[in-house]
Amino acid sequence: RSLYGGMHENNVVFRITALRGRGFLIRKRRIGKKDVPDVYCSIRLECMGDDHHRDNRQRRKVRKQQYSPWKTSMIKDTTMPQWNESREFTGVDPNMHFLRVDAFDSNKGGKDDLLGSVEFSMEKLVRKRILEMELLDEGTSTNSYITLQCVQVASTEKEAGGSVPNNIGYHNNDGHALIED
Repeated sequence: RSLYGGMHENNVVFRITALRGRGFLIRKRRIGKKDVPDVYCSIRLECMGDDHHRDNRQRRKVRKQQYSPWKTSMIKDTTMPQWNESREFTGVDPNMHFLRVDAFDSNKGGKDDLLGSVEFSMEKLVRKRILEMELLDEGTSTNSYITLQCVQVASTEKEAGGSVPNNIGYHNNDGHALIED
């Protein structure tokens, strides 16, 4: 069931915060040398067409609009990166948008290694407020996780006369998002 009762809201601003990751593996490179990952994420908000489907294979076929990807900072030499970085997205309809998160290990002078990816609906993130999702590598479990937070920071009146609640997420008295640990 939709958080917004099936209505499509087009003028909502959400602040997405990449909080942390965990479970990234240390890889052996050469004899006696270990490569602790230098992790960053690429996060994209994408919009599905009117005939969207929950199935990822079908979803890829009906993608309609993609926002510019947001790249977090790279956290060096850790299996448990902490980003606490936020980006605001305007014109989000939780019923029609989803997030794609790709985690990478940064490599000097070479192509960065994809550690895993995950896609999930904005509606799920809005409803849960804080969401930890397992990254997958071509559909296979990685035992690595990314945690995101979502806070609604603005909304407008609906044509139907209703409004979208503006208290989604955690806020302090001056409107700043609070992070729950």
